Amino acid sequence: MLIDKSLPICITGCGGFIGSYVLDELFDRGYKHIIPLNGRHQVDLMDQNQVEQFFSECKPVYFLSLAAKCGGITSNAGKSVDYFIENTIQGINVLRASYNHGVKRFLLLSTICAYPSECQTPFLESDMWNGREEVTNRAYSVAKKGLQTLLESMKPKMDGLTILLGNSFGPRDNFNKDGHIIPQIIMRVQECLRNNTDLVVFGDGTPTRTFTYAEDSACGIVDMFENYDGEGPVNIGSDYEISIKDTAHIICDIMGYDKSRIKYDTSKPNGQMRRKLCIDKAKLYGWQPKVDLDTGLKNTINWYLGTQCKS
Repeated sequence: MLIDKSLPICITGCGGFIGSYVLDELFDRGYKHIIPLNGRHQVDLMDQNQVEQFFSECKPVYFLSLAAKCGGITSNAGKSVDYFIENTIQGINVLRASYNHGVKRFLLLSTICAYPSECQTPFLESDMWNGREEVTNRAYSVAKKGLQTLLESMKPKMDGLTILLGNSFGPRDNFNKDGHIIPQIIMRVQECLRNNTDLVVFGDGTPTRTFTYAEDSACGIVDMFENYDGEGPVNIGSDYEISIKDTAHIICDIMGYDKSRIKYDTSKPNGQMRRKLCIDKAKLYGWQPKVDLDTGLKNTINWYLGTQCKS
């Protein structure tokens, strides 16, 4: 589909981590009529009436659905009911309104967590339904997969695309107890340096992940929104895998912390044991990540330490 950058495009979740980078990318590419939604003070996506009123008044032609209730493994396990209900309801509300109000192209941001727990690597988009999701993030994953199913059922009246996003990291990430792996480790290393204590990493360190710098993720999302015309979802992420242990070691080396002091808390869940994406589909459309892990980690750590100096 040829995208007309002069027509109204709405992006939800633009105040969040990935959403903020996607919003920057839209501005950089010359979109003229961006409608950014960031929080319930503007439109409560849980309220169907508010959503319908917004669509009636603003009439978006394109819609990027990036808003989500999400977090790290501990948060997923502890808030599964909230994750399922909120993601499902707000997703249905914006999908139904988009369908009824003539949105031409809808992008749904989904997750690498949607793949089966025992999925063979690298993850192919066609493998997504071949088993159950990892239990610690199942509620979030199933909510997203349900929305993908609804979006696909809306063709051909509304053109839709689902992005299966790998683990992203970078400046602006969520550095608190609900954050993902990389910001969690960075935050804890800084605390350990300050207090001369051992670093505790959840799980045994052996699970693997695929990490993508946030600017690369945002570029991939917008690239696929503009260009992808294939069938089914498309993976956006890195096509390598690295263990949590090795990731922690790199962070410790960059921050000057003695990695021999790392302790692994095996009472905490490992989560999915292996994650590695096949990004061949995205590469066919000219996208692949540019920022390597070491460079991205250095940028992220410097940004985080800068925020600490200002606080």
